Amino acid sequence: DEARLVKILLRGLQGPVEVMGNTYNGAMPSYGENGLDWSDRDIHAITTYVRQSWGNGAPPISEETVAAVRAEIADKSGAWSAPELLEMHPME
Repeated sequence: DEARLVKILLRGLQGPVEVMGNTYNGAMPSYGENGLDWSDRDIHAITTYVRQSWGNGAPPISEETVAAVRAEIADKSGAWSAPELLEMHPME
């Protein structure tokens, strides 16, 4: 999900995450304004790389999408948890 990935990069992710039956419990830093302050272009570039590398074939995430998600979560402070994100963006 485009928005879920952008949200993770903009605010970070903290706590347990289950991926393919394995549980990881760590912290990913924020690359948005509460962290490294990457621009919409930077977030667009890294999400496009991730979505098109390692055998992935997803389309790019536009700078406009990044800007829209950034505006949507402007009031969000702190990192996301996996349950928060999955409630908004369930896995397909």
